[in-house]
Order: sequence, then C-alpha cells, then structure tokens
Amino acid sequence: KSTCCNSEDVTMVMEHLQHTMDFGMRHVTDRKEFLDEYSKVSLQQHPCGEAPEAMLRMRLEKLLECQQISEEVLGLLQATVSHLLCAACRGGVESNAALMVDAEVALSDEWKRLSVATQKIYQEIRAH
Repeated sequence: KSTCCNSEDVTMVMEHLQHTMDFGMRHVTDRKEFLDEYSKVSLQQHPCGEAPEAMLRMRLEKLLECQQISEEVLGLLQATVSHLLCAACRGGVESNAALMVDAEVALSDEWKRLSVATQKIYQEIRAH
C-alpha cells in the first residue's frame, strides 16, 4: 500500500473538502428553513387564490427536488474527491486498477444523473 502523496498534502485536501462540505451544508440548511417556512403559506383565502396557490405549491415542490439534489451533490463531491485523491496517491498500484476504473465510471454516471435531474427541474420551472 505504497503512496506517492505527501501526507501533509492529503491532509490539506481533506481539510479543504471538509470546509467545502460545511459551507454547502450551511446553505442547504438555510434553504431547508426557507422551504419549511414557505410550505406553511396558503393563498386560498385570497381572491383568485387558487391559481397562485397551485403555482406556489409547484415551485415549493421543485425547490424540494433541488434541495434533495443539492444534498446528493455534496455527498457525490465528497466521494469524488476521495476517489481522485486515492487514484492520485496510489496511481502506480496496478492491483486496484480495475476497481478504480469501476468507481470512476460509477461516479461519472452519478454526476450525469444529477446533472440531468437538475436540468429537468430548471426546464419545468421555466415552463411555468
């Protein structure tokens, strides 16, 4: 299990990743609070409230989907950085090469899935 990476560099990368994850989670938490607050809003008692109420509910639903994707993106970011760091530091070890390629393909597929899901939500929001 030899490594070509300096342990201080690995620590620095992992600390930066943790800082990025903390930053992202703070924003995800803020958005969740916003979503929770606005989910309680009702426009039914206003004249012509039915149409705005439907639009509000649809937008809140899309915000919830974005929230879920954001949480998945943060988890995938962590997995990707860890994988790339492992690949860089153990690049010369051929015994794990097939596993590394399989992990790379799986990560790539997840990024594509989340990208398509995000694009779909934005298109649905623009349509309304």
